[in-house]
Amino acid sequence: MPSVLGYFLKIELAFEQKLLLALSASTVDASPYAEEVRRAQPQIDWAAFRRLAARHRVGALIHSNLDQLPALEIPDDLRIWLKNCLKKNAFDYMRAVHIANDITGALKAAGISCSLMKGCSIAAQFYAQPSHRAMIDIDLLVERERYYEAERLLIERGFKRLYPLFDLDDRKRETFYRLHNAFTFVRPTDGLQIDLHWRTVSNPVLLPFIDLEWRELVEWRDDTGRSLPTLTGRAHFIYVMVHGAKHGWVRLKWLVDLDKMVRGLSGEACNDVARQISANGLGVLAQASLDLAHRCLGTPIPSAFKELGEIKPARRITQLQARMLLGEEPASPHQLRDWRYYLNRIRHSFLLHRGKTYRRHAMAIELARPADLELISVAPQRWWLLAFLSPLLGVWRGFRNFALKSD
Repeated sequence: MPSVLGYFLKIELAFEQKLLLALSASTVDASPYAEEVRRAQPQIDWAAFRRLAARHRVGALIHSNLDQLPALEIPDDLRIWLKNCLKKNAFDYMRAVHIANDITGALKAAGISCSLMKGCSIAAQFYAQPSHRAMIDIDLLVERERYYEAERLLIERGFKRLYPLFDLDDRKRETFYRLHNAFTFVRPTDGLQIDLHWRTVSNPVLLPFIDLEWRELVEWRDDTGRSLPTLTGRAHFIYVMVHGAKHGWVRLKWLVDLDKMVRGLSGEACNDVARQISANGLGVLAQASLDLAHRCLGTPIPSAFKELGEIKPARRITQLQARMLLGEEPASPHQLRDWRYYLNRIRHSFLLHRGKTYRRHAMAIELARPADLELISVAPQRWWLLAFLSPLLGVWRGFRNFALKSD
């Protein structure tokens, strides 16, 4: 059947992967693998299954769907771990809502426009229970013109900048703004992390209409029990789709977000989203992302989304994304043996959008390493030079590390 991912990729998925996908779908019956996981229960490698659930951050979601497979004999320690994922998510959610309420309230009082992205706003609006969604950090978008003020506001609340970790003069800061889309802050007392954005995604060509107009696309909602700013459902859906696609959907959690949001869109909203997607050259990206969600999770594809982009390039993107989603993760830090993964990632980035400006940015952003600004000061208008210098520095670091190990 066309929705079976292994057939599409011409590879055989492990049963543990099929079980993971089935238990991450909106219901097990909605999954392309429903019949197989209900019918067959071979010798399951539960340790491998747990690693997959942890990697994709869907432990709590799996726990919520377990009663749909009553015959599944899960080890007690795994069942306890899944339940603990649910408890942790509940704690993380309540903490995120509390701190988001404090920070966005302070930003509003200072007259600084802001909006939450993903995280607790999606969990509250689209999930049956907010605790079903894992939350690692808070993504907060603020106006770039007042970024310094927003940054100081976080520091006053005990946050420290984690990335970039080195000092930034005005020149390096402006260059970093061109290369990336956020600074990462962490609060040492409890490890809470905030990504403070000045742009939605690193490549400014992908979502210019949101980056330019997001202030008019913010609504204050009380789904969380607090009044918090978030992008309107339609703009948020497009952002989530582009964010996940840009990262190759390497976390199943992001694809689940897409599945939940598709199911929550009205027919009118789907028509409006389809128009925005087409107008901004995102048709192939959207077609591939929805196809992947359909093949993995049984996500329904609304009629408005059926012909967003050309089938052949979209299918190629879907294949690359599926390999990044279901294949082995690369080592951290990067190792030469993972060169195929990174080559596929660059090819995938190139295929997402056809604009020449986009592709120049995509190549530069894939090759440039913003952290190298600690060693090299590059003028903001020549930020692309880092795309040539970062690989050279990477080779130098590789030789240096090899020499140190040899000693």
